[in-house]
Amino acid sequence: DCYADGLLWHQGSLIAVQNSRGLDRVARFYLDESGRRVIGMTVLAGRLAGFDEPTTATLAGGACLFIANSEVNRLGPGGRLRPADPRRDFLIMRTPLQ
Repeated sequence: DCYADGLLWHQGSLIAVQNSRGLDRVARFYLDESGRRVIGMTVLAGRLAGFDEPTTATLAGGACLFIANSEVNRLGPGGRLRPADPRRDFLIMRTPLQ
């Protein structure tokens, strides 16, 4: 049960931002020629300081840029931050597309 919360196509592979079940990472999944089967995987960034439900990504300048701390797990009823939790600046991280 692992899903991607940000998925990009790049040169015959998929770049995925994953944040389920403690699996906070950005990974590259290599596909076969048909594009229908994963034949390999590389973790580009994983469990880094500053990670708090990483999400959403884009590609620029040979790198993947992503939101490292979406803080989705801090949302309360109605989708609002709980009052006791102070807001933090969002952290954008960059990892090369090795």
